Amino acid sequence: GRKPPLRHGASGSLRLSGDLLLFYPGARTGIPQGENCETAVGLVLQPLFPGLAALNFAFPCAMIKHRKFGRTQVKKIMKNLVVLCDGMADYKFAPLGNQTPMTVAKKPTMNQLAQNGLVGLVKTVGDGFKPGSDVTNLSVMGYDPNLYYTGRSPLEAASIGIAMNDTDIALRCNLVTLSQEEEYAQRTMVDYCAGDISTAEADELIQALKKAFVDSDEFTLYTGVSYRHCLIWHNGSQEIGDLTPPHDISGQKITEHLPTTPAGKKLLAMMEKSYEVLKDHPVNQKRVERGLRPANSMWLWGDGKAVSLPAFEEKYGMKGAVISAVDLIKGIG
Repeated sequence: GRKPPLRHGASGSLRLSGDLLLFYPGARTGIPQGENCETAVGLVLQPLFPGLAALNFAFPCAMIKHRKFGRTQVKKIMKNLVVLCDGMADYKFAPLGNQTPMTVAKKPTMNQLAQNGLVGLVKTVGDGFKPGSDVTNLSVMGYDPNLYYTGRSPLEAASIGIAMNDTDIALRCNLVTLSQEEEYAQRTMVDYCAGDISTAEADELIQALKKAFVDSDEFTLYTGVSYRHCLIWHNGSQEIGDLTPPHDISGQKITEHLPTTPAGKKLLAMMEKSYEVLKDHPVNQKRVERGLRPANSMWLWGDGKAVSLPAFEEKYGMKGAVISAVDLIKGIG
């Protein structure tokens, strides 16, 4: 006699209640009608939601059967799910027969979607922009980078709740592994993420940097997630030249990628001093003992000023939500 618990979050995200999942395929999804629909939808969603029991889809309505209550409900609401596999393409690799990892990977669900859906290309990096997750994800979510992009780090700052003033400059602060040459400029970028250092370990290192020299009236350093952190430069300057993303120079000497402008040299001095603070820190000593790479330097890049994005619902008349493990995407969402 009870009605199936049919609920949606205020954000518009999909919400499970009991064993009920609402799934709304868009037009031309390639999902077959009738009795084969359960197989197709199950192939896509069953590994994630074992309680799903979908019977039939008739665009634009979704007919869902709830296992526990045995009822079918019709909702005339369209929902869209965008799954973005950022950076998955990779390069061809000789040991794999000159194929990409994605070519040889076992991916039956993706193959099913490609075979039964529509496949095409979309340009997400506008002319004049460097390819990166910041620009491309803004584009995918409907925010023109020409209007809303000021840099990567302000988006990440938003994700961890940093309130920026108009005169603040945000910079991404990676904890990286550099080689151990005596001169800082002659070192090599061994690992841009210090072996995917844990957030707990990284926080200890960030606190050591804050105590040693970073936190002041001019700079404030914030702990983020894993190797990804944020430096706020109060009343800072963007006359710092091009700051190179560390993942772009893996295995290369950092010599040609260090800031050289007068303002940039202030950041370089901070990076150089960070090595002295971190190289023998107990966290790194323990990591080396366990065969892990030490996070022995900070690396600053991705500078930008505060940005204000209009609400998605206000802009497009639709509610939405973002699920991601990446600070940048959370900041946009």
